Amino acid sequence: MNKFLVTLNLLALLLFWGSAASALVDGEAFPWLSVVGLAFPFTVAGVAVAALCTLLLRWRLLWLPLVGTLLAGGTLREYCPVNLTSPRPKGSLKVVSYNVKMWGQFLRDADGTYPVARHLVSLRPDVAALQEAQYCTEEHKHDMIAYFKRHGYHTGTVMIEGNLLTCVSKYPILRTDTICRSMSNGAIAFHLLLAPRDTLVFINAHLYSTHLSPDDLQAYQNMVTKPSADIKARTQWRTLRKFVAAARERAIQAKAVAHYVDSLEGKNIIVAGDFNDTPVSYPHHVLCQRLTDAYRATGNGIGRSYNRDALYVRIDNIFCSTHWKPYCCHVDDTSALSDHYPLVAWFKRQ
Repeated sequence: MNKFLVTLNLLALLLFWGSAASALVDGEAFPWLSVVGLAFPFTVAGVAVAALCTLLLRWRLLWLPLVGTLLAGGTLREYCPVNLTSPRPKGSLKVVSYNVKMWGQFLRDADGTYPVARHLVSLRPDVAALQEAQYCTEEHKHDMIAYFKRHGYHTGTVMIEGNLLTCVSKYPILRTDTICRSMSNGAIAFHLLLAPRDTLVFINAHLYSTHLSPDDLQAYQNMVTKPSADIKARTQWRTLRKFVAAARERAIQAKAVAHYVDSLEGKNIIVAGDFNDTPVSYPHHVLCQRLTDAYRATGNGIGRSYNRDALYVRIDNIFCSTHWKPYCCHVDDTSALSDHYPLVAWFKRQ
């Protein structure tokens, strides 16, 4: 029995460690290895099952899964952090990252207002990074810019092949830099004037999407929720190849953002956006090497930011340079107008 339990625990831990280590793998060079991180929650469940069996049958061996889990505890905290709550200080900067999905596919109320824009304004951010914020008509564009202006916001936009990356800011927008672009995804730096001689480089990143079709999404959902279902191997293979191709593109874009951050050494930086990848991923790891992940530092739980299909995971992020101390980062799940929930955080100058 001892030998069986040791083998069971070691097998579960090896899968757990391998999945955690995949975040260190350059997705551009080894895209097939980089997608192993998608299995991280399942490997955690495997370790938990092995630990439960050990507890029931040979509790004296329980040290093995416990110690093994601690060896990759940092990655577990990336995925599902636990932090003590602390009140945000006065005068802190409120930042929102929100993929608005074409303003909830252009939802409009009878009074002519747009619910997604109204919800964003109700959050009262000082600065917000919006992805997929394209307008349906010129009238829509005019109405939205006027709406934000009435509430004291400046609006800056950059179009990347049909995908509009937008910055909504209480502070003047001095200029923009295009960091990278690939198909309809990329990253834009908005330079904001916080005060005389005090500029914030606010990077809005929307990394490469997997571009799954409805059939692909259904196949993925079946693989996650109904592993015993009869799913065509061809559909599974096509879906997996899309994940791999997207992982490679995201790695290239993440490295471009990282190089841009490196070029701004000593500057005041916040990066926000839709990374289209889990916290156990190469893009997340690359940014964490340079900046502080606000959710990991101050958030609690998984923090599901994508509210559709079987993707119960946080794919939206906000990072900051050492100029800032993050507070109270959380997912605002009070409205599901878009397929993403807004990610909200406060920052106080160090």
